[in-house]
Amino acid sequence: MRFTYKKLIILLTLVLTILTGFLWYKEQSINKEAPIRAKFVMISEKRCNGYG
Repeated sequence: MRFTYKKLIILLTLVLTILTGFLWYKEQSINKEAPIRAKFVMISEKRCNGYG
């Protein structure tokens, strides 16, 4: 059970990171200055690196 939950959490985190990264990329191509989104993506990347 624990292992399955851990896998699910990791999968959800990955999906969220990919989605935020994609949205950030789209926003970057439209508006070249998006510091808040960039900071959020950096934080999520740090979190993923900490867990993984």
